Amino acid sequence: MTRAFVPAVFTVALSAVALAQPQFTVDPIEAPDGFALYPSAINDSGVVVGWWYGSPVTNRQPFIYSQSSGYTLLPKPAGLEFSVPMDINNAGVIVGFACPTWSDTTNPRGWTYENGAFSMFPVGSHAVTINTAGLIGGSSCVDVVDGSVDCLFTSTQPPAMTTFPGVGGHSGGMNRPLVINDSGQMAYRTGATTAVFRGTDGTLTFLPPPPAGWSGISVEGINNAGQVLARWTRSTSHPLRWYSRGFVWSAAEGAREFGIPAFSNRPKAINNHGQVIVESGGHDQAFFDCWLWTAEGGLVNLDNKTDLGENLVLTDLYDINDAGQILAGGDTITPPAGIYLVLNPTDPVTPACPADIGSAGGVAGSDSTLDNNDFIVFIDYFFAGNPLADRGAQGGASGSDGAFDNNDFVVFIDQFFSGCD
Repeated sequence: MTRAFVPAVFTVALSAVALAQPQFTVDPIEAPDGFALYPSAINDSGVVVGWWYGSPVTNRQPFIYSQSSGYTLLPKPAGLEFSVPMDINNAGVIVGFACPTWSDTTNPRGWTYENGAFSMFPVGSHAVTINTAGLIGGSSCVDVVDGSVDCLFTSTQPPAMTTFPGVGGHSGGMNRPLVINDSGQMAYRTGATTAVFRGTDGTLTFLPPPPAGWSGISVEGINNAGQVLARWTRSTSHPLRWYSRGFVWSAAEGAREFGIPAFSNRPKAINNHGQVIVESGGHDQAFFDCWLWTAEGGLVNLDNKTDLGENLVLTDLYDINDAGQILAGGDTITPPAGIYLVLNPTDPVTPACPADIGSAGGVAGSDSTLDNNDFIVFIDYFFAGNPLADRGAQGGASGSDGAFDNNDFVVFIDQFFSGCD
């Protein structure tokens, strides 16, 4: 595709990617002796992290899996017997937390695992997310009285962390109270009924509060366009049930729900193409349907979209990467068995244009258009030292080198004129 350079104004528009009806092949994640798995995350290379438990109940192990290398156990930090990988970035850096034993969650320690070595955060912390640039997010300040986690943190290298007010859930919890995209934008809860989007300049924008009849809010994900995946929540006491009402929020469009006809719909993850995976059912503990949603294509029920056909019933969704691979769980009819799997799209999603980092007005976020706004955002990133501007190595070769210099401009301009070709 030829690009014509027009000084000061760039008007090259990229047509939106039309997403075809998805079809998937199934890649089972095999656990030893049929033990139960708890997958946490999948990166863009299809590498999965999570943990499993067996018999006795104390036998709980963290794992890493890929289709090419199979399933292997991860080591645990010294002296800590229960370890939970929570996220993995595209460089293969894993973050999580560990406790002395599986039943003692009052003394968690966040960790990162890179090149075969652990780096530890202080006691009373959970590391739950890491972006492409290596920015780690998590929760800290465990209350020894009730186990609540009273603040959040970011870090680029443990044990150092920058803490700020936020609601971190409870010690030992498996949820991500903080989500971060590649530019460092975040979303998190600030109270039982309040959650915020935080820009790279620290500006806070409140997400819509729970509507009448709903009593809480939770965040589930954020992509590089600044779209936040969240849900309003409520519960009943007799019987005890939890319900979710999911939505995608952006500063430009506000909250947009998915249109699922169910009492409860719980979004689980969003990728940089705006693809969302959602579970739905009578309540949060009784899901019967698993969905893929996009703004352009609407809802697709995933149950009959795999090469196992009606022999597979999906019951759980965990994560989706930018290649469109979905981390899931389900049951086979014949033979009857619970399985965990990666759904591989037969028509992978087209990668985003690397230079598409700006939207109208020079605001950070992809808008499927290459124009002057992308240059404005790149320059802002460059002078702010944002890792997304660190694009070039010596000689103008593509690749981060930890420096901000002319090489980054050379690579960005090349990416701009190459577009999505």
